[in-house]
Amino acid sequence: MRITDLEIENFKSIRHMEIHDIENALILVGKNNTGKTVVLDAVRLLGGDYELSRDDFMFPEQNIVIRAGLRFDPQDYEELHSRGVICKYKNFDAWKRVFTAAFPSLKEDVLSFTLIASSTGALRYDDGFKKNNPKIPLVFPKVYFIDSLRHIQEIEEDILMFQDDENLQRLRDNQ
Repeated sequence: MRITDLEIENFKSIRHMEIHDIENALILVGKNNTGKTVVLDAVRLLGGDYELSRDDFMFPEQNIVIRAGLRFDPQDYEELHSRGVICKYKNFDAWKRVFTAAFPSLKEDVLSFTLIASSTGALRYDDGFKKNNPKIPLVFPKVYFIDSLRHIQEIEEDILMFQDDENLQRLRDNQ
């Protein structure tokens, strides 16, 4: 999965910003205090890995709005199916039908949605069909963030869990 588009409004120092046609990597370059980390925090908020506070609102009387497009490749669907995300059906085609029904804004393998955060801290994921689709964070890719203090425990734990995984073995075997 990869983020294809990102739009941020009223989040920390960003009044309004848009990034379109994001490829496999996004490199943010700029002087200190220009908003690079703010963009990363917005992505972490999308995935549920950022704790929102009152200080995050540029204008406290307005909601934070983050719009995103998330592209799924065939291997992404396979991986989500193998983990039983959305439903536990063993049959891939049956699983894919349930998956597609859960995300009505999924068109041409891109899921479009808007995260709306109120000043009370309430988050909702609007996909244009449902005002709050709580399943969206379930499919958002894991974002690892290493801060200036180098807190890497979460990454280390995931790497250790992955060591016994058959996917790692396939990577080792070049399959």
